[in-house]
Amino acid sequence: MVRPYDMAVAFGVLANQGVEQPLVAITKVTDWKGNVLEEYNPNENILTGNRILDPAVTFLISHMLYDNNARVAAFGTSSFLNVSGHPEVSVKTGTTNDRRDNWTIGYTSQAVVVTWVGNNDNSSMGGAVSGVSGASPIWNKIMKTVLAKAEAGAYSKDEKGHSWPKQPDGVVGSTICADTGGAPPSQDPGNPGCPTRFEYFLSGTVPAISNIVNQDILINNATGGMASPTDPPDQVHTENKSIYTDPDGTIFCLNCPIASSSATINYPF
Repeated sequence: MVRPYDMAVAFGVLANQGVEQPLVAITKVTDWKGNVLEEYNPNENILTGNRILDPAVTFLISHMLYDNNARVAAFGTSSFLNVSGHPEVSVKTGTTNDRRDNWTIGYTSQAVVVTWVGNNDNSSMGGAVSGVSGASPIWNKIMKTVLAKAEAGAYSKDEKGHSWPKQPDGVVGSTICADTGGAPPSQDPGNPGCPTRFEYFLSGTVPAISNIVNQDILINNATGGMASPTDPPDQVHTENKSIYTDPDGTIFCLNCPIASSSATINYPF
C-alpha cells in the first residue's frame, strides 16, 4: 500500500533537487497555559537528508512536469493541473487499476502538495473519476493557498514569488527538431529542415543531427500514409515526402496526412 506520506517524501526529492528530506508533522508544542515550548520555523529548515538523485536529473523531471503544453492533448489548456498565474508548478496525476485511487501531486522548490481520492473500503469509484477529475480540483485549491503563502515569504525569507527550478551544472539547453527530437539538419536544397523547439539535456546527451531528407516513397492510395510492403501495386503511388530515419531503422513520413504512419522499410537513398 502506498500512502500519501510516501508520495510526499518521494516527490519531495524532486522539489529538493535530489535530497530526501524527512517530513515535519508537529509544527508547535505548547504547555497547558498556551506558552510555546517548541515551534517549527520553515525559514530555518536546512536540507540535511540523503542525496537520492543528481540535481541535473531532478531539474529535467521538474521541467517536464511543469510544461502545460506537453499535457494539452490529454487534459486541455486549462485543466486543474494548470494553476493560474503559476506556470512554475510541476504536477503529475495517477489512477490505479479499477479506479480505486486517484492521485494528484504537485510541487515547487518551496512546497509539495499531495491529494488522494478514493473509497475507504478500496472499492472502485467508477469510470467517471480519474486523477484529473477526482483529485486535481482539490489539489488545485490547496496549491493556490500554499503558493499565496509562499509569495508572502511564509516558507523562505530569500525565495518569494515564483520559485522556478534552478538550472544546475550538468544541464544544457539546445534547439531540436520538434518532429524527431534530434538536432536540426543543415538547410540545403536536398534537406527540408524541420520545425524546432528548445529543450534541456544532460551535458553530453544533446542529440545528433536528424536524418531528414526529401525522397520518393510509395504511398497507400486509401490512407495517404506510407505503403506497406504487402500493399498491391495497383493500390500505391509514388510521392516525394520528408522522411526521417531513427537510429533503429524505423522510417517516418513527417508530412504524410497520417502522423502515425511508419514502417521498418529500407528505401534506397
